[in-house]
Amino acid sequence: MFYFKLVYYSDKKMLKKRVILLLPAILILIFLQLSFSSALLANFTNVTGSIERSLSTISSTNIINFTIGAISENITEIKFILTGSQNTDPDKFVIDSNGTNAPSVAFSNVSITNASMPGGSFTLILTFTNNSGAGIIPNGTTRNFWFNINSRSTTSSLISVLVNATGVSNTINQSSGGNSMSFPFSFRFSGYVKNESGGLQNATNITMYQFTNVPMGPPIETPVSSVLSNENGSFTFTGLSSSGGIMYTMKMIYYNASGVATKIGTILPPFPAEMYYPQSFSGGGEPAYEFMKPPSLNGSTFYLGPAATIYINATNGTTLQRFGYMIMDQKIGLQMESNMFGNVSNMSAIVPINKRYTVMLVRANQQFGMYATCGGSFMNDTACNTPPRSNSTIYPTVAGQITNVQLNLAINRVQMYGCIEVSGNSSQITNITSILPKMLPWEGFVPPMRPDNQDINLSSTAQLNYSDSRCSGKIAWYNISLLNSNYLVEFYGAKNASTSNSSEHVAAFQNVSYSGLSQGNNTMQNITLKPLAGAFVAEGNVNTTKIRINIQNSTGGAITQDTPHVDLFVRDTTTFGELTYIMDNPTNGTFYITLPANSTAKVKIFSNNAPPKEKTLNLSLSETNVTLISMTGGDGGFRKINSSGGMEAMNITSSTFAMQMKFIKAGGNCDGLYPDNSSCVLTSTTASGFNPMSAMVAGTINMEMKMTSSNTSITFYNFDMLAAKQPPMESVLNDQKSGGSANAPEWQFGSFVPADVYDYAIVAMPYSDTNINDSAQINISMSNLYDENWNVVWNSSRGDTAANFTNNVDEYLGNSNNRSYNSTGYRNFTVSGGVACSTSDSNLNGTSPSAYCFINTSSNIMYMRVPHFSGVAPLITATAPATAAAASDDDDDDDDSSSSSTAGYWSSTFNFADEEFSKKETIIKEVGKKQRIKLKISSAIHYVGVIDLTSTTVTINVSSIPQQAILGIGEEKKFEIDEDDFYDVLVKLNNFVNGRANLSVSYLHEETPTQPLPPAENSTLGSNETAADTNNANLDGNTAESGEGTKSRRWIWILIIIVIVLAAGGIIGYRYLKKESYKYHRHSGSFYA
Repeated sequence: MFYFKLVYYSDKKMLKKRVILLLPAILILIFLQLSFSSALLANFTNVTGSIERSLSTISSTNIINFTIGAISENITEIKFILTGSQNTDPDKFVIDSNGTNAPSVAFSNVSITNASMPGGSFTLILTFTNNSGAGIIPNGTTRNFWFNINSRSTTSSLISVLVNATGVSNTINQSSGGNSMSFPFSFRFSGYVKNESGGLQNATNITMYQFTNVPMGPPIETPVSSVLSNENGSFTFTGLSSSGGIMYTMKMIYYNASGVATKIGTILPPFPAEMYYPQSFSGGGEPAYEFMKPPSLNGSTFYLGPAATIYINATNGTTLQRFGYMIMDQKIGLQMESNMFGNVSNMSAIVPINKRYTVMLVRANQQFGMYATCGGSFMNDTACNTPPRSNSTIYPTVAGQITNVQLNLAINRVQMYGCIEVSGNSSQITNITSILPKMLPWEGFVPPMRPDNQDINLSSTAQLNYSDSRCSGKIAWYNISLLNSNYLVEFYGAKNASTSNSSEHVAAFQNVSYSGLSQGNNTMQNITLKPLAGAFVAEGNVNTTKIRINIQNSTGGAITQDTPHVDLFVRDTTTFGELTYIMDNPTNGTFYITLPANSTAKVKIFSNNAPPKEKTLNLSLSETNVTLISMTGGDGGFRKINSSGGMEAMNITSSTFAMQMKFIKAGGNCDGLYPDNSSCVLTSTTASGFNPMSAMVAGTINMEMKMTSSNTSITFYNFDMLAAKQPPMESVLNDQKSGGSANAPEWQFGSFVPADVYDYAIVAMPYSDTNINDSAQINISMSNLYDENWNVVWNSSRGDTAANFTNNVDEYLGNSNNRSYNSTGYRNFTVSGGVACSTSDSNLNGTSPSAYCFINTSSNIMYMRVPHFSGVAPLITATAPATAAAASDDDDDDDDSSSSSTAGYWSSTFNFADEEFSKKETIIKEVGKKQRIKLKISSAIHYVGVIDLTSTTVTINVSSIPQQAILGIGEEKKFEIDEDDFYDVLVKLNNFVNGRANLSVSYLHEETPTQPLPPAENSTLGSNETAADTNNANLDGNTAESGEGTKSRRWIWILIIIVIVLAAGGIIGYRYLKKESYKYHRHSGSFYA
């Protein structure tokens, strides 16, 4: 189509002349229009592989690059239309990132937003134009076009690009016949590696595996990328695909110069790709606190621990054979490596040291067919499946150690037989519906697998006979074949095969030990079926009565981005005793389990992004919900007991909450009460600054959680971060006593982390010299024990003693590893008067401590060792100081802090000088008039005290160099206290509580601004300062410190006088010289004013 612009000319000759001149051009245009009236032909080649999400800079990673060729005519315009994102999270063009090798091109970009709805579509149009006859792409040539995209943060759909090419004839050709081309998303993932001492670790091999679940088969781990950490311990993966719900797992191993693995990192379960993305905060901005941010592994620090290698192969007794495998940590049944449906000739597993492992090998029927020639020891690379065999004696203790494990998979069978009857059930049971043997590879644990060849055939009268004369009056006779190993054999029965009535289903759980028996041994074991807990469920290997357990987040929703490790601890004293079931991959947090109705059970959950938790099941209910702390809304899991005796969440974002968490190396000198910060502390953080994915620590540590407002703390020793996955933040503690009196305070501590992942804990309780005389004997006893719902289960006041301990009160009763409250050392806390605490022996650590409580009379802290939680209430018995004994207990609130009376002006001092102030970061404390806080800064002692209070303001005094300020609520002031030109302390008045000032005292190291010399002593002070010189002179009661302050001020005045003299002399000299200069220039004929 042509467009003509008509112009009127008054000069006809001129018009004629111009028409003649334009005629050839018009004819050429008509010819071109006829020649190209058919469709424009162009080709489009995309050389872009993927788009990296959330990359906001001009980078080659996110360049979209097209090569476009003109086939039938010159092309004048190329238009790229990008769709697929929403206006709340759009794909944005990066300004100045466009480019082409075509000359004389105009460029424009237009964004089109569908604002009709919050999640409306977003379209981006980028146009390259050259409207000259030659166009942007001459016919028969190609040109390149590129631009950068800052892609959306979410990747719910692909980026779609439609390319329109317009020719000189205005004909349009579209890419892919009018269909958009789609680009997959990729992402980058970065982190840091540190060794077991906390130092940066280079040359660590980090491998990313794509994890694929296969229906009815083993999961597949496919390595997709490998990098090495650099000299700074950092590493970065790029180009990892985020399309199609991909899941990844990651492993990191450090090999020494000889190629031997000596260190291993945190073993991560499979996570969806989103968990590896850099954090993004669309639709609301970045959360104020670290723990509120979406869980992300990106940027995490991964700590290595000492590693060993387990080298595994299998035989049939004579020759090597192929196999599948599983390696498990025995402590909680944590799966380290697994490919049970594998077909390998050998394998090497890199594992942390100082742990007990079970290696289980199997030839699964999915990989190895069963033929008539199979049986006994005959097998080959493709034929003859075998049940699992295991070795549970593996315990590497040295970094770099190589342990060789070889298992004989030859089949050695024994027969288990007997009668089956029923007891305690009102319905008549006539059918045995299933017999399921489960192997116990190590004592007390039931792994999630079927260890048999699935050759049990209940329709065979040789295996199950309802009319056998040997079982007259009973249901049936059974006879099954098992390996010479240890089993839990489950028998299921019902009134009939189709009933869905819960009361018409029964079961028996029989553990048997056949280890060491030779081929052909026969063992009789009669079975009694009993009622089950729960409701009928048609799922899994058997349809029967089951308990349903739902693991949910804080809002009650299903967990979808987590694959927690779950154990179910069951006690049934009438049959199997104690067993722990390892639950395999709960579906969105939900799983089912069959349990005897008269048993007790506790679920233990080890989440990847929530504190570990255990919960006792109420088996009178068919369904139990277990809520994990999702670290949202200020709830980090910490609890205190309120005045009514209930648990209350502590908001970790509150200005009055200050919790410090330390990750401390375990073992040696680091196990003491006072580990060295420089050599023992791996990392530390505040509770509000903690992100569950920020510090992935491998191995065993000591975990301290301290309320810096009072030094109240819980420290978990030998806390297994590899098994627990997250710190024990769901714990109970407070910065003040819960009851009792001034010299007999009662405290309450607790935690809901499964005790399997730590050895013991030590609680720290501050006290006041104004209330407790620490020169006299101080005793600690145990007032109460609590369950996870904070119900009292043991109470000394009602006369409970060690004889009242049961397994429901103390699940470690009878444990040989000193884990029970009724074991050596701990038992003394239960007797009248409790334990007399030492003031000299602080050895509360190790397997055989010399003391179980200790009083530090310098820092005014009492320590008590406890074997495990849920909850415990230590009761202090002490005498009051002579001066305090005659006084009333009006100041009872003082006994929540580490304070001491002080001679002179100050009535009491809260001691926080047990370590450098920089390690505490912030202290939040309620301070009354004439009370002060003691700090240690650069090894010197300093104080922050209150000298006056009104209803709206507080007057504080900071020393050693005495300084004062008046603060209103919400106001703060910085103080430089050691004359190094850096602020050291920031004091803020939060509010007033019970007539005291709630102060935040924070550590600073901030350079002071350059200031003029101080004014004269009687000059007016600022609005936040006071001239109360009588208080400012010597409030700290220390002559040496006050003298230093006086000397400092004397030198300041000397310097002022010197400066004034020099300034006066300068002014006099200047005026004299100016006068002489004036005279000289006047006489010389020049004049200078």
